Amino acid sequence: MKENPNTLIIESGNLAYGIGVPPATYQLDTVAEVFRRLGYTAVGVGALDSKFGDQYFRIMREKGIPVVHADAEVPEGGYSYLIKVVNGIKVGIVSFGYVDPMRRDDIALEKRRYEAFVRVRRKSDLVILLDQANLFTPEWVKKNAYKYGMPDIVLAGGARVSMPEPEYIGTAMVLPTSSQGTYVNRVDIDFSGGERKIRFSRALMDSTVPEDPEIALLAKEYEEKLTISVTNSSSSTNQGGYISFQSCRGCHEAEYNQWKTTPHAFALKTLVDKKRTTQDCLPCHSEMYRRTKQITLTTDLLGGVECQTCHANVVPHPPGFKKKGDVAAIRATCVSCHTKDRSPEFQPSWYNRVKHKKN
Repeated sequence: MKENPNTLIIESGNLAYGIGVPPATYQLDTVAEVFRRLGYTAVGVGALDSKFGDQYFRIMREKGIPVVHADAEVPEGGYSYLIKVVNGIKVGIVSFGYVDPMRRDDIALEKRRYEAFVRVRRKSDLVILLDQANLFTPEWVKKNAYKYGMPDIVLAGGARVSMPEPEYIGTAMVLPTSSQGTYVNRVDIDFSGGERKIRFSRALMDSTVPEDPEIALLAKEYEEKLTISVTNSSSSTNQGGYISFQSCRGCHEAEYNQWKTTPHAFALKTLVDKKRTTQDCLPCHSEMYRRTKQITLTTDLLGGVECQTCHANVVPHPPGFKKKGDVAAIRATCVSCHTKDRSPEFQPSWYNRVKHKKN
């Protein structure tokens, strides 16, 4: 922003996923403060943000960050659309934000969205659409473009997280997205000479990008507040509804031996090694934490995604129990952690990597 005052910084949504982390909004508070310091222009609403309800709008409002979200009723801090004048150019920002799937056919919602889109299109030289709802598709263009017009740039959601480059739908440039801020998209727009020129580039946010000291301190304070201390033990005892993998080993030695060759067996060690035993990472990396809010790493470094994680519907069970594993339930458990945001490369076939071999 300091180098180029004609810059807009925009995020389509899915800013925080710490639902249930005490306090539930702490992660979102931290993200919003970072965005404030970086000078964000506007944000949209993703599926994860929607779980915070009106608190999402409140926190962003308190940090001075507008939330663009066209809905039948928009909470305070939200805007149906925004128009920013940048070096004499009117840039409109409008959103097809995430809503509950039960409201997909909500006529009032659809009307408000298209009213906002038409207004911003008529008033702007350039329109940016935030599309966490994944509504902007070739089918949408065929059905609606002649009535409402077209956006110029689309900031998509998780549905386009695996795109390597932008794609064009009609005349609109649809930008790829990334998981957890892995990449930052940059679009340079030149209106000089009477002809608009758009150039896309993408920056990888890796260790070669220097940290801002103030932002790094915020991140450190956040992690320290949510870090859970690890205890070490020769065994992981049953407690608080948690059934340890050692309890299952007695009757299922072959399955235990196969499990401990998988990354799931060392899911907790992964966080320990990275010093990330925080309350927002642990629910997917430790079955013990899910059930007891405590974590123990055994002396053989095992622990994490365990027997009870996949077989919760039959663990514990009495001797001689013969019911087979519920494959549908197990796969549902897989995708509860391997979401598009956290695990964009996940494929259903990965189930076969952890499936127990028949004896």
